[in-house]
Amino acid sequence: MKIKAIIEKGTDGLYSIYLPDVFGIYGTGKTEAEAKEALFEAVDSAKEYMEETEDFSTYNVFKSDFEFDYC
Repeated sequence: MKIKAIIEKGTDGLYSIYLPDVFGIYGTGKTEAEAKEALFEAVDSAKEYMEETEDFSTYNVFKSDFEFDYC
């Protein structure tokens, strides 16, 4: 499954990546690579939340194999 990830460079020079179809998951950094790393950390945190709470409704998109489609 592919998940759309929007990459933007702000006027301050920082990069941000967000997932328009998944609320609250994003990454920021000084470089695009740093922003991607922060995004993966956010996904890992969401997965941990799902496992701890057994609530898979919010982030069920991460239950199966996926890859980001960067735009």
